[in-house]
Amino acid sequence: MRTLTTTRNALVLVLLVAAAAPMMALVRGPDAGGYQATDATVYSFLDVSAGGASVLAGTDDASAPLTLPFPFKFYGQNYSMVCVSANGALYFVSDPAACSNLNDFANIDLALTTPNNWPALFPYWTDLTFQVPGAGSVFYQTVGAVGSRRFVVQWNNAIPGSTTNATSAVTFQALLIEGSSDILFQYKTVTLDAGNPASNGAQATVGIRNADGGTNNKLIEWSFNAPVLRDSMAIRFTGTVANAPPVTTAATSGKTGANGWFRGPVTVTLTATDPDGPSVTTSYSLDGAAQKTYTVPFAIKADGVHHLTYFSVDSSSSQEQPKELEVKIDQTSPQVTAAADPKTLWPPNGKTVKVTVSGKITDMLSGVDPASARFSVIDSAGRVQPSGPITVGPKGTYSFVVALVAGRDDKGKHDRGHDGDDDDFRHDGKDKAERRYTITVKAADLAGNTKSEAVVVDVPRDRDKH
Repeated sequence: MRTLTTTRNALVLVLLVAAAAPMMALVRGPDAGGYQATDATVYSFLDVSAGGASVLAGTDDASAPLTLPFPFKFYGQNYSMVCVSANGALYFVSDPAACSNLNDFANIDLALTTPNNWPALFPYWTDLTFQVPGAGSVFYQTVGAVGSRRFVVQWNNAIPGSTTNATSAVTFQALLIEGSSDILFQYKTVTLDAGNPASNGAQATVGIRNADGGTNNKLIEWSFNAPVLRDSMAIRFTGTVANAPPVTTAATSGKTGANGWFRGPVTVTLTATDPDGPSVTTSYSLDGAAQKTYTVPFAIKADGVHHLTYFSVDSSSSQEQPKELEVKIDQTSPQVTAAADPKTLWPPNGKTVKVTVSGKITDMLSGVDPASARFSVIDSAGRVQPSGPITVGPKGTYSFVVALVAGRDDKGKHDRGHDGDDDDFRHDGKDKAERRYTITVKAADLAGNTKSEAVVVDVPRDRDKH
């Protein structure tokens, strides 16, 4: 029938499209320790069966200790040794003797308590044997240059316990990657003879697990007794997040000055965060002194340029690189000197006299801010006289000229005196008062502290005072 033919053709088309489409990548995690797994990674089998060392040949349910060529960090803890099991597992241990106390021929769900509750990798955990004639062994080898090495452990021609046929062997490997916490499982041959119940991992546990992983959720189970593996497949477990060091920030507070300086004591607050969540210990050292454990904010009080070094370590011994903070404190005003020449203006004939003011502006810490140097003049009657900037030399010296009138003080009108000098008497016939000019030199240092110095120039009332 046409309807049936059309339906069949549509079904065939759907199957062809599905077969042609690439398999969708799978992702597991991240778990509580930050590990994440994916099969969207490049398969590149590093066969070490020719050049690698061999262990466990001819054995069944056996294990052997292997020393790692570089420290490997797993869930934040550094390890230097693994125990390799003939049954497709790697256990992180600290004592080679521990490998003799291992019973792992029966794979289980990783949510349960795995053998000895050891931190472990399970690339293909099942009952395997190398005792069947024609079986292989476990090979291991370090490949690559220092800094980017890979430690390869390869189960070569291992026979699943459900079969005694050496032609139905599996070959797979686990790689530990230097400079990271990444782990790579690669499967060369896992598809077995038709009807073999162990084919494609149907009787195996695949994943990673930390100690107490079933309760702290630091585990990723890729599969348990499920035929989800295939030849030429790779699974990568990325642990960079799980093993990231803490991050410490420093905050300062105090009387803020200019140009990054403080003009008073500075309080330093250190705050540490860790992406893995464990407890963090923060240490610091001030000006090269012995390290102290940070507990509460602390104060830096003395003038000077201070150097603070600080870092944090989490409970997994993951330490951040030490950081440095410069704290600049200047609470002292600059030094200002001033002298006038001449200091007395005589005779008081109302003429303008050029007075040279000179001195030195210095600061031994933050330094003088040359742009801040200015002078101002005010007389004894409160009248503002000339003012302006001062040019400061490289060594702090300065000199400027100000024009002042050599005349006595008179706030009101006056008549000419008896001698014709209108500077002798006020209109009421009394002597005029002396006039005093106060010349003030003011400057700031680069921290914003200011200092002023005044020098006085007089126009005396009597001749004998000049």
